[in-house]
Amino acid sequence: MADAINRFLEHPDDKVVKHIVEAFGGNDAIAIANGGGDRVGNLRKLYQSKLKSVAKYVRYFEMRDRVDRTQYYLILTSNSAVGHVKMKEAMWRVDPAGEFSFSDATNPDQFVLFDDDPTGNLASQIRPRLGVGRKVTCLQVREFVENDTAYLKKHMIAVLKRDEEQGLLQVDAVKSNGRRRIAGTFPDEVTLQWL
Repeated sequence: MADAINRFLEHPDDKVVKHIVEAFGGNDAIAIANGGGDRVGNLRKLYQSKLKSVAKYVRYFEMRDRVDRTQYYLILTSNSAVGHVKMKEAMWRVDPAGEFSFSDATNPDQFVLFDDDPTGNLASQIRPRLGVGRKVTCLQVREFVENDTAYLKKHMIAVLKRDEEQGLLQVDAVKSNGRRRIAGTFPDEVTLQWL
């Protein structure tokens, strides 16, 4: 309940403030009240960092009210890679634009006219992390995408296809198991390299 916590950070009753301190496991939230910037966003980041000390995967989904103000975050945590991917799949179904938010301010009868292409953003995360000029397996790319980004395997495949078509990516014709790769596919056993 980020909006409510934000409002009560500077409450005059010490008992109320004590509940916030307990919820965050320390005085870090109070320091946010004394600092500047996006308090609601900073509260979310703080809570996520606390959860990361006990869970391997932490994702959030932002819920906004009728005037498009952040009300609360659904913070999804898991120590299961499969559970993490399933959470992200559900988030992408609710928000295909990839912003991971839902707002009551939108008209529920209005169709989404434009679906942003997430491949540019994902590509800008993959290349620096996995390295241009370095050989990696598609399994390594998939694990990075699924475990360390908000994206899914289908987004990864779109990036790899585009990069291969544009001559930015070299993909081995033979997989590590000795079988030939089918053009346009990216099985875990294939080796690739960004040029």
